[in-house]
Amino acid sequence: MIESHFDHAEDVVVRWHLGYSERAKQQRIFECPKEEASTYLEAVDEVQNLLDQLSVQTKEEEQQLATLERAQNVIQLAMERLEEEFCHLLAQNSRYVDPD
Repeated sequence: MIESHFDHAEDVVVRWHLGYSERAKQQRIFECPKEEASTYLEAVDEVQNLLDQLSVQTKEEEQQLATLERAQNVIQLAMERLEEEFCHLLAQNSRYVDPD
């Protein structure tokens, strides 16, 4: 069950990674319909929750370690995309903050 939730969340995050598709390069997450931005943020939250669960488990089964590594990679992709989105929002709105 955890794996299927993670697979879906991973798909959502990877779909928005800048290197994945032309759509991801041309569109901004937070300029899309609210539902799409919410879906992305929920996926990131799902991966973060999975990371928390896997990090506190004491068993080191091979599959758990592989899933943990995948989750860490997905979080890294999400952080890169969110950083890029945040910089875009700041640049786009900085003229309202400092007109000089």
